[in-house]
Amino acid sequence: MVKSWTDSEPKNVHDFALIIFYPSSEINSFQSLHIVDICLFEKLNLKLIIMRQTFSLLFFLKKRRNHMDGLHPIMVRITINGKNAEINTGQKAFLADWHPKLHQCIGNHAKQTNLILKSIRYRLNQIFYQQTLYGQSTTAHKIKDTFTGADKKKHHLLSLFELHNEGIKKQVGISKSLATYLKYETTRKHLSGYLESKGLEDIALDDIRHSFICEFEVYLRVTANCSHNTTAKFMQFFKRIIILALNNSHITKNPFAEYQIKLHKVDRTYLTKQELQKIIEKNFEIKRLDLIRDLFVFASMTGLSYIDLKNLTKHHLYIGHDGNLWLRMNRHKSNETANVRLLDIPKRLIAKYENPDTDHLFPVPSNQKVNSYLKEIADVCGIPKNLTFHCARHTMATTICLANGVPIESVAKVLGHSNVRTTQLYAKITDDKLCEDLVRLPNL
Repeated sequence: MVKSWTDSEPKNVHDFALIIFYPSSEINSFQSLHIVDICLFEKLNLKLIIMRQTFSLLFFLKKRRNHMDGLHPIMVRITINGKNAEINTGQKAFLADWHPKLHQCIGNHAKQTNLILKSIRYRLNQIFYQQTLYGQSTTAHKIKDTFTGADKKKHHLLSLFELHNEGIKKQVGISKSLATYLKYETTRKHLSGYLESKGLEDIALDDIRHSFICEFEVYLRVTANCSHNTTAKFMQFFKRIIILALNNSHITKNPFAEYQIKLHKVDRTYLTKQELQKIIEKNFEIKRLDLIRDLFVFASMTGLSYIDLKNLTKHHLYIGHDGNLWLRMNRHKSNETANVRLLDIPKRLIAKYENPDTDHLFPVPSNQKVNSYLKEIADVCGIPKNLTFHCARHTMATTICLANGVPIESVAKVLGHSNVRTTQLYAKITDDKLCEDLVRLPNL
C-alpha cells in the first residue's frame, strides 16, 4: 500500500516521500518492488522510503489472582509496530506446567496443547502474510478479527454481489432481461478475479477505498483486456452494488464519490441507401444466407431488434385507421411501445415466410449464427463494414427515416425509445440529407 507523507506542508514535489510497508522478512530483498516502480519514483523526483512493518507473536499465561493454584488461560499477543491485540487460545495450563521463556507447556500432558498453540501460530502468521502480501499495511486488531471470525460479521462485496444477482436472476423474463443478469454476473466474476490476483477471497465493503476502484479499472483494461467503453460499463455495474450497500446502511461513505469514467463516443455502423439496395437485390442460392438477408432487411425497415423480431407474431399486426398494415409491440428491453407502418418490402417478406402451423412470422436462428452469417453477406456484397444485426436499427433510424425527412421525435416512437436522446445515438445526419437541407438556404 503506497501512502504520501511529508514532515511539513510541501512546497514542491521534492518535499514528498512515498512510504511502502513491507514485512520485516522482506525488507532486505525488495522482491515485491518492481524496477519500473523505482524508475517511476526517480522520474517524479520522489523520495522512496521502505518502512518495515514489525510483527511478533507472544504466547503467555494470563494469571488469575483468585485461582493461583488452578488452571490459567493461555493467551497470544499480536504486536504490529508497537500496537497489540490479545486472543484467548482456548487452552489452559497450570503455573507449574508453563515455561515462561519457551512460551509453551511442559510436562507429560503438554504435547497436545503445544500442537494446538503451534497451529495457532501458523494460522496467525498466514493471516499476516496474506494481508501484507502486496505491500498493504495491516493491524493487530485486523488480524485478530480475521482469526476469530469477527470480520465475517461485516458485509462483503462479493457476498452482496451474489445476493443481488440472485435477485436479478429471479426477475429474468418478468421485469429483467437475461442480458442484464449476465452483465452483472460478468462484473462479479471480474471483481472475483481481481481479488484473487491480490490474494483475497473477498473484501469487506467498508475496506473499499478510491484506490481499490482505480486499481480494479486498471485490472479490467490490462488483465481482462477490456476496451474503454466496456470497462466503463463494468464500473457502472460495480457502482450500483456500492449504491445498494449505501442504501442498506452497510457502509456510510461512498468510495465512488471522487471517481469518474465517461463513455467514449462511438460511431454507430449503419448502411447507406446504396449498400442496403445491394443486399436487397443480391440473389442468394444458399438458403441460410437468403433467410438472414430477409431478416436483416425486415429489421432495417421496421427498426426491430433481434429479440423483438424473434418474438414477433401475427398478433402484433393490425390494420390502422389509414387502411395500411401496421406493427405494434412492446419492446423486450424497455417495454416501450414500438409502432411502425409496414412498407411494401416488409409486407412481401411476411407473405414469403407465412406458416399456418405457427404464430411467429419468421424462423429466427440464434443471434450468434445471425451475426456470423451477416459477415458472410457483407463479404459477398462487397460491403466493407462490420455488419451485425443491430446495424439494422441504426439503418432504419438514419437511412430510412431521417434521410427521408422523418422528424427525430417520430423516429423515437418507431424505435420504441422513451427518450429522444437515446434516438440521437442511433440516428445520423447523412451527407446527402445535409446537402439537401443546405440547398434550401438562399444565396447570400
